[in-house]
Amino acid sequence: MEEKILFPAAKKTNEEVTLKLIPRFRNEHGALTALMVPPPTPSIIKVIKYVLEKHDFAEEKPGGLYDVCEALTQGQTSELLDRLTNTPEVPVHPLNSAPIALESAKRALERAGYNFDAIIQPSVK
Repeated sequence: MEEKILFPAAKKTNEEVTLKLIPRFRNEHGALTALMVPPPTPSIIKVIKYVLEKHDFAEEKPGGLYDVCEALTQGQTSELLDRLTNTPEVPVHPLNSAPIALESAKRALERAGYNFDAIIQPSVK
C-alpha cells in the first residue's frame, strides 16, 4: 500500500524529500517480502521481527516517514484513504523451499543494511 499509493502521492508533492527517505523503506520492504518466500523457520521469524521493529519505528516516530508523508499529502487524506480501501489484495504465492530463496532473502536484507546471520546470533535483540 505504501509503495503503490502513499509514496507516489508524497513524491508528486515533493520529489526531493521523498527521494531521500523512500529508498530505505523500499529496500526494507523488499527484504521483508523476500523473507516471506522461504518456509518460515525460527531464524527467519526472528529476522522479520527484528527488521519490522526497526522499520515500524522509523515510519511511526515523530518526524518519521508517516509524519513527512502526512505533511506532504495534506488535503489528499480522503482520496488516499479511498484508494487504500479499494486496493485489491496482493496475491500470495506458495512458499519456496529451494536454497536460493533464503540466499536471495539474505541478499535483499544486505541491500537494506541488515545481516541475517548477525541478527540470529543470541547477542542481537
